[in-house]
Amino acid sequence: RFYLYLTLFDANDEEIDRAKEILAPQQETALVYGQATPFLFLTPKGTARAEIEIMRKPAWTKEKQSIKKLEILPSS
Repeated sequence: RFYLYLTLFDANDEEIDRAKEILAPQQETALVYGQATPFLFLTPKGTARAEIEIMRKPAWTKEKQSIKKLEILPSS
């Protein structure tokens, strides 16, 4: 399984919202090999930045492993 975490911050660097998407092969959220999968998140007014973290949880462990963490500035 893969986990996509989104955290939104205002200009004071205070968290204003968060979202999570679980990507699992047994569900409709499964990723297709070699195919881009876009995700669209609407950001509320006042969002100054967003953090996105992609994690995975292999079947043989209970711990999630961070794959990539990004910081982005939402477009207006």
